[in-house]
Amino acid sequence: MSKLSLKRTSQIIEGTMNGSYHLVRRLTRFLRIAGIVTHIVGNSNISKTNIFQSGPSKTKDRVCKDFPDHHASHVVKLQVVPSVLECNPSIYNILLKCLGHTHFVHRIFNLCIGKKIDTLQGKLLQNLLSIDWHNETADNISPAAVKVLEMIRDSWIELITQEMSGGNYTTDQRRELSIACQFISNMTITELFEKVKAGLDYMIHRMRK
Repeated sequence: MSKLSLKRTSQIIEGTMNGSYHLVRRLTRFLRIAGIVTHIVGNSNISKTNIFQSGPSKTKDRVCKDFPDHHASHVVKLQVVPSVLECNPSIYNILLKCLGHTHFVHRIFNLCIGKKIDTLQGKLLQNLLSIDWHNETADNISPAAVKVLEMIRDSWIELITQEMSGGNYTTDQRRELSIACQFISNMTITELFEKVKAGLDYMIHRMRK
């Protein structure tokens, strides 16, 4: 893991997230989707292509009222395929709650680079689910899985790098972009895979409730 510090909460406005933390979590939470899908496929009759789809989120866990110039920004911008509700209402509700998760961040991280990450997540969903993650382990990650994880990580780095050279960001906001880019660049394949596994653990925990 990178020794670069990734600070979760803003020291400027209490109760809000740093832009760098939000951008990194938009990657790691997206990878978690693979583990979530793996658990569902292994414990239901739902196929992996009929769980998530690209599109704007339909739920939000909170509204940002108390912080000017801040938004409640979704971390993963996908939709649950409607047929999941018919197949398994419990799973459907868990997935809705998962996709409704937000961070309070400055609006520029939601309206500028955030919109581009929304598109990127939808675009990369098929790639993420192209791997049978059930057969992967941290000690033996297949070349195909490595390729997908590298491609997704590099896509985040490329997007953030592009934003750093343009856009209407303040000096502090560009610093947040730089921190996120460096942190993601230093993430190993094993660390990225652990984020996939976190999705599996998430579903195991949620289904026990």
